Amino acid sequence: MDELLRPEPLANGSLPEQRIIFCGISWERYLAFDKKLGNDRPDPRLFYLDGQLEIVSTANDRGRIKQWIGEDLLQPEPLANGAEPEQRIVFCGISWNRYLAFDKKLGDDRPGPRLYYLDGELEIMTTSNEHERVKKWIGGFVEDYFLEAGIEIMPRGQATMRLALKAAGAEPDESWCIGEEKEFPDVVLEIALTSGGVKKLKIYRQFHVPEVWFWRRNKLEIFALDTSGNYERSKKSRVLPDLDIALIERCVAIHSWQEARQSFRAGLSKSK
Repeated sequence: MDELLRPEPLANGSLPEQRIIFCGISWERYLAFDKKLGNDRPDPRLFYLDGQLEIVSTANDRGRIKQWIGEDLLQPEPLANGAEPEQRIVFCGISWNRYLAFDKKLGDDRPGPRLYYLDGELEIMTTSNEHERVKKWIGGFVEDYFLEAGIEIMPRGQATMRLALKAAGAEPDESWCIGEEKEFPDVVLEIALTSGGVKKLKIYRQFHVPEVWFWRRNKLEIFALDTSGNYERSKKSRVLPDLDIALIERCVAIHSWQEARQSFRAGLSKSK
C-alpha cells in the first residue's frame, strides 16, 4: 500500500491506527468478511452501517491492508441489473499535503481513479462501465438541452476543484459554468451507484457551487444552495428551471446510445 495513504505520525512520533472505509458493502459480505478474519483475532476491529464497512487496525501491517483492498468480499455488490457499480474506498487521517502528493503521483492525465478530499478523509473512486455510461448519457442530454435552449456554457467536465484554505478537493463526473467561465462551476453532476464515501455536499459547499446533481437509484436528485449556504432538495433545477428531469430519467434507462439520444431530442421538441 502506498505510504502516502497512511495517516501522519502523532506529535510524539508514534503511529496512529489505520482507518479504511469500504463503501457499498452488503450486510452479507460484512458478515462473511468478519467470519473469514476469525472470532479470536486481536486486530482489526470492524464497524458497519448503511453499506459502509470501516476497518480499524493498530497493527500497521502494510501487506495485510493491501490484501484487504483486493479482497472480493470488500468489493461492492453488483447492481440489480447485473452491472458493476463504482468502487469507493476512504482513507482516514490523511493530511492535505499527502493528498496533494498522492494526486501528483497518479499524474494529471490519468483516466482514473478520481479523488475527493475533506477533513482528513481521502476517497478514491474507481469507476465502472455502468458509471461511465450514465455519466455520458446525462452529460449528452444536458448539452443537447443547452444547445436547444440557446444557453451559452463552458463545460468543465471532471476538472479538479481545490481550496487549500478549506482543505477541500473534488473531481466531479461532469460540471458546467453557465453563461461564462468561472472559477468554480454552477452545476456539478455526481454518479453514485454505490452509497457512502466522503460527504459530497459538504465538499461542494466549500466551493459555493449553486447546484449539485446526484444520480442515485435510477433518479436524478437536485440539491440547490440556499441563502444560508446549505443545500436543500429541490424537485427541479433552479439554475435550469425548464430542464425536464423526468425526461432525463426515462432516457438514461435506454441502453442504446442512438435510441436514448433520439428519444431525449424528441422529448425536447415536444416541450417547445
